[in-house]
Amino acid sequence: MADLVESVAESLLTSLIDIPIIRANQNGPRPNLPYATYQVTSRITIGSDDYGAVDGGGLMPIKGTREGTIMVNFFGSDARENADNLVNSIRKTTSRYAMRRLNMIISDTGNVTDLTALRDSANFEPMANVDLSFRYTANYTDDVGLIETVDATGNVGGETVHKTITVD
Repeated sequence: MADLVESVAESLLTSLIDIPIIRANQNGPRPNLPYATYQVTSRITIGSDDYGAVDGGGLMPIKGTREGTIMVNFFGSDARENADNLVNSIRKTTSRYAMRRLNMIISDTGNVTDLTALRDSANFEPMANVDLSFRYTANYTDDVGLIETVDATGNVGGETVHKTITVD
């Protein structure tokens, strides 16, 4: 089952290439050629997250930059050309609009690599690969609660003082 990042990656890649694209490493029949597979292979937190002000219900909004890699493999005739087309499509202005709309930016593309291999004892299958670096902003909340009262005890001038304060 795809998580949110994988689902957004699939939506974005589907809008950028003209052949079918499926998530890698799935059980099921192999699609007709040509097609591509994608896999989110890594994710990392960049820098520190930003912690917002706690709201009236005790929720603190948090946001942070995440970066990762999407491995895209192409199968069938014109595999390298389809990979090149994806790299070119990423650079289009209309593609940049789509990335902003989906809140996932492909920030860098790797080399298109020819992976053509022997498929059986007599037939080669054209294959190619390209790795894409992406960034997005993760938005989440923390239920830190609210401080309703402060109960303090201390020593002032040799006398024990106890005070309870209600926070409005």
